[in-house]
Amino acid sequence: MEIKDKLTEEKNKFEKEEMKDRYKAMDALVRTEFERKDEAMKLLQTKIENEMSLIHTAIKQEESSRNQNEAVLREDVIKFQDILRKVFFLLGVF
Repeated sequence: MEIKDKLTEEKNKFEKEEMKDRYKAMDALVRTEFERKDEAMKLLQTKIENEMSLIHTAIKQEESSRNQNEAVLREDVIKFQDILRKVFFLLGVF
């Protein structure tokens, strides 16, 4: 009976160690996957930040261009108004 108990004890010990090894392997795999997920999220965040920066720069350039175009248009309108005043003055409309 003693040999049978020893064999059963050895078998249980072996199974316990095997289970510990499996848990360790599974834990390592899970940790690796979480690290990969974290790295992927950081990469996505960096890409999003870069894209947002490019969009922000493009918007600023468009605003600057619009402001310049508006200034030119204002100057042209003022010139046109001055020309019309001169023409109407010469024609004696005013």
